[in-house]
Formats: sequence, structure tokens, C-alpha cells
Amino acid sequence: MLMDSDQYLIRLKDFLASPLPKSLFSAHPNDVVKPSYNLPSEWETWWDWAACTPEPWIELLGYYVVVSNSDDTRSQADRQFS
Repeated sequence: MLMDSDQYLIRLKDFLASPLPKSLFSAHPNDVVKPSYNLPSEWETWWDWAACTPEPWIELLGYYVVVSNSDDTRSQADRQFS
């Protein structure tokens, strides 16, 4: 069932005001790399995961590349530019 636009906007506003999105929008990338930057607690799980060795995000990216390159549903035009 589709929700009406008012309901959608209320849910979207609530989501964007929740702790994780709010912390992401309030951080500037240039500030995050400064030694004095205090990591928001909402980021800790992801931050620890991304800092693992070997880097799991690189493995995830590699998996995505393999799967997307083997996808038979891609159009000829997509294959031409990859």
C-alpha cells in the first residue's frame, strides 16, 4: 500500500532527524580527518568494521565488481562501456 505524501514526508523528516543521518549531515569530510575530530558514537560500529585488516570494504567492492560484470541482464550498451 502506498502512503500519502504527508505521511511520507513525516517519516522522511523523522528519519533524517534520527541520530545517524543527523551525525552524517553535520560532519564535514575535511573535519573528519583532523586528529582533534571526535567520532560520533553512531559511527563506531561502521568505523571499526571499515578499519579491519584486510579491509572488508575492499572485499565487498571486489564482490560487487565480479557480480555486476557477470550479470547477464546488462544491456549491450552497458557492456560496451565497461
